Amino acid sequence: YFKTAQSLRVPTGTLRSYALGINDSGEVVGAAQLSTTSCALRWATTTSAPTCLSFSYEAFGQLSGINASGKAVGAKIGDGTSDIVGYTHTRGAHAVTYLTTDGIPLAINKLNWLSGMDARIWRPNGTSFTLSVLCPNGQTPVHTELYDLNQDVSVVGSLQCEAEGYVAFRWVHGANVTQYLGLEMHDPTLIMEVATGISEYGHIVGTGWHFEDGEWVERGWLLTRVTSIAAVQ
Repeated sequence: YFKTAQSLRVPTGTLRSYALGINDSGEVVGAAQLSTTSCALRWATTTSAPTCLSFSYEAFGQLSGINASGKAVGAKIGDGTSDIVGYTHTRGAHAVTYLTTDGIPLAINKLNWLSGMDARIWRPNGTSFTLSVLCPNGQTPVHTELYDLNQDVSVVGSLQCEAEGYVAFRWVHGANVTQYLGLEMHDPTLIMEVATGISEYGHIVGTGWHFEDGEWVERGWLLTRVTSIAAVQ
């Protein structure tokens, strides 16, 4: 159960706003669109006025993820003169730091690894690589999104496959192992299409479809990791 619900404060003149990420300290990041500009937003607390990192209206800057130390990631979509550009932002800084490689980061972990769209992963030293994960049938996916990662660099996301459709998956960096989450659970009533978040304990959330009362309905799902041998028995 949830205790409260609230609308977060926004800059004067905001037409629409978005909250896209939160850390364990309650710092929130997101975006706002004003009449002539856009803001990548940071809320220091859920009751404070946000800090606006200003971009042009067309560029639409945003922050989408934030880690425990307050380092955030985001991207500007493009203003007609440049492609999509990702960046990081440190708490208290007056400007963002642009990444040296193209891409849109969506998440950042405690060790400053980033994951994002188009299967891109950024190392803490700023270098990056494209994750090569195949569909369950061995074919190359049409598209791959990496929505979140934890401090173990376990990455979760979604594959767009021609045969299987959208497939939620987890990739483990150290072992180079891919898990197709829906296939591992062997539940014919649950289709796991997108894995959107992973905790430090390895619990995973996402969206998909559940068969209820004779029809398929769109539902969020939770995978709870087994943490001891006793839990299996």
